Amino acid sequence: MVDTRPVSLNRKLLGEFLKNPESIRAFENLGLNSADLADVVTAIENVSVLTLGLSDSFGNERVVTSDGEVQLTDGGAGGNLTFGLSDTGVTAANYGDASHLVRLAVNEKGRITLAQAYALNSSNVTEGSKLFFTTARARNALADGAGITYDNSTGIISATPAGAAPSFTPYTAPTISNPPTQAEVQALADAVDDMGAALSSLLTLLQANGNLT
Repeated sequence: MVDTRPVSLNRKLLGEFLKNPESIRAFENLGLNSADLADVVTAIENVSVLTLGLSDSFGNERVVTSDGEVQLTDGGAGGNLTFGLSDTGVTAANYGDASHLVRLAVNEKGRITLAQAYALNSSNVTEGSKLFFTTARARNALADGAGITYDNSTGIISATPAGAAPSFTPYTAPTISNPPTQAEVQALADAVDDMGAALSSLLTLLQANGNLT
């Protein structure tokens, strides 16, 4: 700390090392102003002072430091103390467009520390993510569906029936006697029963395939 207590110099003391009367009077005037100078020094000591390091001259300084996010540049005495953001390592550029996806990393201070752009294509978009589909993927997806197949060579999409088609045995009408015998009547009844069962199977198949409601 600076000792601001005034020191008095009388004419006798000044005369011991100053021979010129004008010099003696000048020092006497300085002594009269010493109290004012002490007040100025005291006022300076009571003001908050920002420094870049601790000082032995003042006890009221505040040391300016940085946490790494802010960069300080000391321009020296009479120069400027410049504040700026430190470099995060991210290249200044425009990231992303209609065919690219942007990946960003943000630190706890809200600053971007990573920026990368990825092209949206079949080599880097995961299969089945529903973000990207080529014509080949769409065709192969049809082949994976139940009851649907796709022929890459012909471009034909086919739907497999839900069940096997019923078989129909050709019916040949018998020769009927007049009057018909019991056996002939039974044969006709059996034939009608077989045709009814086949027709029932056909209707069931049509309903299963959505052709009948």
